[in-house]
Amino acid sequence: MIDLDANRTNAFGKTRPGNTPRVRKRRVNATKSSRRAVPGLPINFYDATWYATLQNRDKVALKAKPALELHTIIPVNPLPNA
Repeated sequence: MIDLDANRTNAFGKTRPGNTPRVRKRRVNATKSSRRAVPGLPINFYDATWYATLQNRDKVALKAKPALELHTIIPVNPLPNA
């Protein structure tokens, strides 16, 4: 939902410079990478199933903030294949 709300135009209504956003496609045989979760985000920004598997000390270290109300976003220009 957050990505759908991205500002894709400049102040004059023209597209922003640079490459256009695209949907990433993971190869079938690609190795999975793992990174630490970004600490301090609202709790509903984390995957609920993943968060439930954490131990209490890991939840405390994550410092998740209270859930942030996410409003329904109506895309003006929906992304293809999104």
